[in-house]
Amino acid sequence: MIDTHTHIYENTFDADRGEMIGRAKAAGVDRLIIPACTLADSALVRDTQAEYPDTCYAMYGLHPTEMGDSPMAEAEAIMDFAESQKLPRVGVGEIGIDLHWDKSRKDSQTEVFAWQMRYAYDKGLPVSIHCRDAVWLLMEELDKMRKREAMYYGSHEIINGKKRYLVSVIILMAIASQNLIPIHIAFIPILIP
Repeated sequence: MIDTHTHIYENTFDADRGEMIGRAKAAGVDRLIIPACTLADSALVRDTQAEYPDTCYAMYGLHPTEMGDSPMAEAEAIMDFAESQKLPRVGVGEIGIDLHWDKSRKDSQTEVFAWQMRYAYDKGLPVSIHCRDAVWLLMEELDKMRKREAMYYGSHEIINGKKRYLVSVIILMAIASQNLIPIHIAFIPILIP
């Protein structure tokens, strides 16, 4: 079994990370996808993946609530960091749009999200998408992308109000019918050796 979204690389878990991974394996979870949210997180993700290379698999991206004053430059720096790593990454994430705390960053979040989606598409990588209080905006952005591309892969975390959904999906964009067809399927086993 695969955990498609865990932040086990955070310093909070330094004291018992190995034990937690051991418990996950004992419960049948033998692969953990660890998405970075910032450039600083990226180094922690790299180090955790290096320490547990048969269990932890990296994703790198700029989380919408973690953007600083120059979010596009931050996203580019994260992707440059990801490309310089020896161990492979399995996707781009955690990226998305989150208007829960700060609606004033909507345009920059949307711009960076679209750029990271394009980057992932160009590299042939799946994405881990975080969305909170912005479902319709996110779907609108995905629809714009659908009109340009044929397919997106991803693990999507959607938080609307007090409801939280986490599903692994492959979203196929039907070119002929121009309809969005979501197919719920685990994508990670295909990507991890």
